[in-house]
Amino acid sequence: MQHTVRLNGITVGTPIIVRVEAADVSIPHCVVDEDGRDETTAGVPTVAVLQAMDEYGNKLASEAGKFNATLIGGVNVTGVVSYASGGQYDIAYTALVRERD
Repeated sequence: MQHTVRLNGITVGTPIIVRVEAADVSIPHCVVDEDGRDETTAGVPTVAVLQAMDEYGNKLASEAGKFNATLIGGVNVTGVVSYASGGQYDIAYTALVRERD
């Protein structure tokens, strides 16, 4: 992105290049795609994709650290979270069986 800098209407520097980068990862702002997030079938391998985001809603472009994922709803699960690329992580898991109440 290029900008022209003016002071009192006089161009003082042109062009300048502004580079904007995402801030540090903000867990509450990260997004998991709907596929594999809301539903799964016991015994069927599933993959959901997490996009790491900063507190301003910008997508991170590189690895942001290690993530863990937890399924709720009383299920046993096997799985792993691994960095893919572009600030995205694959959450690969298989729900095994629902626990009895």
